[in-house]
Amino acid sequence: MEFIGREEELKELSQLSLKKTASLVTIQGRRRIGKSSLVEHFAKTKSHFYEFQGLAPREGLTKQHQLDHFADQFKTQVEDIPGLHFESWTQAFSFLNKRIKKESTVILFDEISWMAHSDPDFVGKLKTAWDTEFKKHPKLILVLCGSVSSWIEKNIIKETDFMGRISLSLQIKELPLQLLPNFWGKYKDSNSAYDMLQLIAVTGGIPRYLEEIKPNESASINIEHLCYKKSGVLFHDFDKIFNDIFEKKSTTYQKIVNALAQNKLNLNQIASKIKMKKSGTLSLYLADLVLAGFIEKSFIYNFKKGISKIIFYRISDNYLRFYLRHILPHKDDIIQSRLDFNRVRHLAQWEQTMGYQFESTILNNISLIYSLLGLKKENILWSGSFIQTKNSKNKGACQIDLLIHSNDQSLYLCEIKFRKNIGTEVVKEVKRKISVLKYPRYLNIRKVLIFEGELSEHVRELEFFDYLISGNDLFNTR
Repeated sequence: MEFIGREEELKELSQLSLKKTASLVTIQGRRRIGKSSLVEHFAKTKSHFYEFQGLAPREGLTKQHQLDHFADQFKTQVEDIPGLHFESWTQAFSFLNKRIKKESTVILFDEISWMAHSDPDFVGKLKTAWDTEFKKHPKLILVLCGSVSSWIEKNIIKETDFMGRISLSLQIKELPLQLLPNFWGKYKDSNSAYDMLQLIAVTGGIPRYLEEIKPNESASINIEHLCYKKSGVLFHDFDKIFNDIFEKKSTTYQKIVNALAQNKLNLNQIASKIKMKKSGTLSLYLADLVLAGFIEKSFIYNFKKGISKIIFYRISDNYLRFYLRHILPHKDDIIQSRLDFNRVRHLAQWEQTMGYQFESTILNNISLIYSLLGLKKENILWSGSFIQTKNSKNKGACQIDLLIHSNDQSLYLCEIKFRKNIGTEVVKEVKRKISVLKYPRYLNIRKVLIFEGELSEHVRELEFFDYLISGNDLFNTR
């Protein structure tokens, strides 16, 4: 499959080749995000590339299992030595070091937290190997990569033993929206933005999931086979990624994301929902989920006071939210092959589901919206979904899908719609929101409609919106 995107990350990696000393690199990111693929693609320009991956955690897994697996990978990639056996990581690292060539070489230690499984001294041995052996190869780039971002953060990035040794740290995010039609290849021009956005709304910008789509089939056929069949990749992946990343604590992490499936919540609300004490432990769990790329922090905004100190958490991962809200409730029926997907798809709330997922897609690609509105990121005071609750000081409650406050004294009030047909009711909705929104009157209101579907000609003729951004506009920015 064609490698898509990651130009900035590739540029940063390429600049390491200009150095005259060895480079140590860390790469973090959500499982399936394409960390290994990025390194493999970069390494194509180098003389040698070796990849070593840890074994996924399972009951009974020992340090020796990991060392034996390392030896097996060594024999297939570096040198086939009959009976090769390592007693320790010090021995394994030293053996690898002696086989590093003078030419440009990339070595990837993938899922490094798995490699370190059952050996509390792994990090110290790796640090010693770097200091005494690996760093002496001026054309070596050693990459430490993994889905357990919290492990890398704690044991490598913030570990004093590695202070000053790391040349580059990359945090890999979802691919930007405008690149995603490339996964349809030659079929991207024959698929509508409406159809492609449905699949993107379910998968997000996760390359591994988008590689599974059948570009010559409709979104509904793809969603059925990926999500609503017991053999479907997205039907199984939730449990797998949580077990792989969080191991024995997987159940607790799943409880937290389940609590967040419907709405964003603060720490107290999460603790109450999962019946867990509000403590430093819960905060650490939430921090792990943020680092893993599944949830993100959000804040209440006040036009005069700015951002509040109260932190809310929302699920930012489109697949995760879709699974919890729309696959998990049907799990038993899917396993028993009792689910009629056509019936599910034709329920009234299906379009509402896609609308909510589309809204999240936009929030995850907010920089693209800035660009389409002609705004520079450095001029944004705040942006995000905005909720005003009714009280004695305002005219009523309202919820704004996306509000952008720029320093030119403008508020960009963005309504986000995903419907087959969008009529003048959207104008009435936005008018009502503006009428009850309490904001300083020196601010300008810029009305924005971000949509996909058939927009009524009457809406266009009214010229109510200052900006109309369609699905095709989202895709045609490059």
